[in-house]
Amino acid sequence: MKKLEKVLIFSISFLAILFFGAGLVSAEETNSVNTDDEENLKVISTYEDAPIENSTYTQEDFLTEVKNSGDESLKKAVDNNSYYFTEDGSLVINLPTEKNGQIQPNCIACVNHQIILSKVGSQYTYYGNWITGVTGEGKARLTLSKTVGWSNGYSGSLSTSVSALSSTAGFSVTRSGSTTASYSVSVPSNKTYAIQYRKVYKRQKIKQTRKLGGKVVGTNYIYANNYRHLAYRSVER
Repeated sequence: MKKLEKVLIFSISFLAILFFGAGLVSAEETNSVNTDDEENLKVISTYEDAPIENSTYTQEDFLTEVKNSGDESLKKAVDNNSYYFTEDGSLVINLPTEKNGQIQPNCIACVNHQIILSKVGSQYTYYGNWITGVTGEGKARLTLSKTVGWSNGYSGSLSTSVSALSSTAGFSVTRSGSTTASYSVSVPSNKTYAIQYRKVYKRQKIKQTRKLGGKVVGTNYIYANNYRHLAYRSVER
């Protein structure tokens, strides 16, 4: 009987360790998700730079980039005028025909392969993550001044060239450059401040539709980002 009691006590203790141990691990993982909440940051001030000059990407830019690219199937579509823009700005590309999922340049028993890129709604503001640029104690003047690189881009699975995506979005998704992150605040005595910055974009949602033989065989969404400026905030540590 005593031996059975010892076994039960050991089993319960072991399960308790597993249970509470797992709970501790989960708590650590949850707390590490958002550093702002973990550090209880207090925002002191905010500021945003003026937007950079907005660049456009026209249909002529699309044709020029395609002709200079290595995308032979898209080149052929352009050379054969197998593409067109609709009134709402959507781009329809008729690529070389396919058979069994493979592109066939010259094939009689094949089906038409078509990719359609269409805007969904208007551009909206999208923010990158906050990055700490400098930290300092008071009483003092805290200044951030550093060169920051930026680039446009996109997320999602694209079935054609980035030039086609750029022409639909209305801006080049491969554009890049650099700017100076500059912001300054006064830190009171016995306080520790940090200056953080983040990139601000205009984002365009784009629907990509793939058709074979006139039938829709795939639909997904792509998000194109157009960098606009930097935003800043000072926070108390």
